[in-house]
Amino acid sequence: DFKFDQYLKIIFYKFLIIATLVLTFSYFFDPSKFLNLPRSHFFLWLLIMFLYPILSAFPQEIVYRSFFFKRYGNLFKNKKVLIFVNAFLFSFAHIIYLNPIVILFTFIGGLIMAESYSRHNSLIKVSIEHGLYGDIVFTSGLGAYFYHAQGLTFG
Repeated sequence: DFKFDQYLKIIFYKFLIIATLVLTFSYFFDPSKFLNLPRSHFFLWLLIMFLYPILSAFPQEIVYRSFFFKRYGNLFKNKKVLIFVNAFLFSFAHIIYLNPIVILFTFIGGLIMAESYSRHNSLIKVSIEHGLYGDIVFTSGLGAYFYHAQGLTFG
């Protein structure tokens, strides 16, 4: 029987790997934004660290994992196709930010979270993961790409 404390260990190790990759990418991709939020707006950063998992990650997981897997899971004979389609739709929902980095990160994150939900069938567990991954994205400096459209021009 798979226990919650075993799952927390898995999340911890996955988070260490993903955080290292996100922080490294952020540092080299846009050094001017690296750790900008915690350095420049510490209390806003703390607020985001607390509220993002509750007000953003959890509701997204209700729709993109819990609802999607329960409603559409039986349409897919192949679990890998289900996970891929779920990640694609999760990523596509972020197209409003008009940024390929956002699309790439949400697709990869969607794959990770869809696989996790598929394996454990737990809204709470996948929401914890989503919250942690989102928090590291905001901490790293890449969060700037996730809260407003980049390069949007009219005329």
